[in-house]
Formats: sequence, structure tokens, C-alpha cells
Amino acid sequence: MVRGRVFWASVVALVVVSWLSRAATETGETSTLSSKWFEDSGATVEDFARELRSRRSVDACARGASLGSWIVGEDACRGSAWTLASEGCEGVASVAEALGLKRRKRKADAGARAWNIAPEVGRACGFGALSVSTMRSRLLEIVGGKRFAFVGDSNARFVYASFIAATSETSADVSLDTKGEKHRDWEHSLIAGARASFVWAPYAGDVVDALEAREDATPDLVAVSTSLWHALHEDNVNEYKKSMTRLGSILSRIAERNKDAVIVWLDTPMIVQDKLTDDEKRHKFTVANLEKFAKVKSDQSSVKVVKPAGAAIQIKITDLSAACGPECSVDGVHQSRVVYDAAAQILLSILRARWR
Repeated sequence: MVRGRVFWASVVALVVVSWLSRAATETGETSTLSSKWFEDSGATVEDFARELRSRRSVDACARGASLGSWIVGEDACRGSAWTLASEGCEGVASVAEALGLKRRKRKADAGARAWNIAPEVGRACGFGALSVSTMRSRLLEIVGGKRFAFVGDSNARFVYASFIAATSETSADVSLDTKGEKHRDWEHSLIAGARASFVWAPYAGDVVDALEAREDATPDLVAVSTSLWHALHEDNVNEYKKSMTRLGSILSRIAERNKDAVIVWLDTPMIVQDKLTDDEKRHKFTVANLEKFAKVKSDQSSVKVVKPAGAAIQIKITDLSAACGPECSVDGVHQSRVVYDAAAQILLSILRARWR
């Protein structure tokens, strides 16, 4: 027992000291999520360290899965055990590279970038990139025979697309070719008998209806995203809060009924005003207006969607996309594929932490 305490104390010291040191010395070539991540989620770096020391280390790892940095330029294409997603690099990392056993500099495009999980979190929690082509056996342990449900807006749909790409056979069609029908539901077969589905539900009330309709068949994962359609088409924070309160209730019921179920809230990506071409979006998607809607999901007294009062673990795509920068935004609202790939890998890390 004493030896175990010494080990975890060493890990915690490494996590806190190294992470703070790196954050303080970041150059212009990388961008890191700061301690604001902890502050926004009601925790501090010290809380994270305390959780790792306690028996709640699984929860700490799930929350720490969003910590990391964007690497840009040639360094983005170097093999690393901590690279979860990349773009602009020639070829695909080998298994040895994914495990950090081999380092190979792949040819980089001008806009090459990669998302690396914080090495300290990766070491302490055993995280790393997961895909059929690189870590098949480990991926099988996580997804085999399970049911994954993504419900919400286009943000949820894009993360769903990246998730099924990582968890499907390489020969599977995961293109989500809409053939003109963009707002539709999807269902896909994954490896080892697993199934994933996406339900188009842009409003919080739509999400509630979709979950209630399937309440008797509780999935192993529920990933939810909703807010932008409220801000754009209704612009009524009070009505949004009422619907989100209902959502918080049903998510808690799902968590209570299935103790092993993982529930995730997918934050909205950062809006880049300069890239918006629609006048209504320019008018409605202001920082001040979007912050009003964003605060609703963090209400711990009445809404209770995200932890600690709620059931959902928060994946901070807002911070993830902001750290990637305006150049990662395609149209002011949606992001480059690499951002959603990173979010999907963060999600897989959360599942790995919860289902060990």
C-alpha cells in the first residue's frame, strides 16, 4: 500500500510540475489548453492531482482527457505516442509510431497540425491514439458489442463521423454521403459487433424526445450537442434553459439505470465571425450572445446537464477549436476534420478510462 502511494504521489508531482512548466514556456508553434479548462469545469490543477491520488482516478483521467496541445508545422508530422489526430502529414503513422517505439518524420504540408494529449496525462492514464489500423486489439476491448448513440446538431454529426472512422473496418463506407439530404439520421456497424447511430436533433427538446423514444434500450454511450440552432432560430435563453433542464433529467435517469453508461456533452466549436457569410449568423452568433447559451449547460443548481451535478462529462470542443485557431474553421461555424478527429479520440480516451 505504501509503495502504491509513493508511485501515485510521484505521478501526480510529474503531472502538475511538468504540465505547469510546459504551459508557462509555450512558443508560438504550439497552443495549449490552459488552467481555464479546470476553472470552467469547477476544478483546479490541484483538484486534478488530488483525484489521481484518490480512488477516483478513473474520473480524473476522464476529465483530463481533454488536456493537450496543437503542434503545427514539421513537428506535427513526427511520430509520437501522444498524437491523437493530425492533418497535412503524408502517410499514416505505423503501430510502432503510435506506441512511441519508433519516430519517423513524415512529409508535412504547409498547414500540417496535430493534436497531442498532454504526455503527463497520457502516461498516468494510459491514453493514446486508437484506431482499427494501429491499435485494433485495444480498440476491440473498448467497443466490442457495445451501442453508441450520438444525438444533436451538426457538431455531434461531425464527431460521430470521426468516431465511426476510427472504430470501423478500413473497408467500411464512413463518408456520410448525404446525397443532398444533410439533416438526417445515420446508423453504422463498427468492429466486433458494435453499433453506432446518429439522430439529427438540433434543439434540446428534440434531443429529449429522441432519448425518451429510446429510453428502454439504453446505449453504452450517449453523446449530445445542442445550442446553436437555439441561438440562431429562437434566440430565447429562458426557453433553452427549460429544455436543457428536461435534458439534464433524462440524462441522469439514463446514468442511474445503467451505471456503466458513459454520457458526454460536446461543446460547440469556437465561432469565427470573419468567416461567417450569412447575415443572420453574423447578427446572432456574437460572443456575448453565444456565452449566454453556453452558460446554461454549466448551471449546476437547476439544469444539471454536466458534471458534477449532472451526468455528462464535458468535451471542451470550444477550447479545442479556439486553441487550433481561426484557420481551423471552415466556414465560421464548422471545423476542419482534424478538430473532430481529436474530439473523437478524446471521447475514446474517456471510454477507455471508464471501462477499464
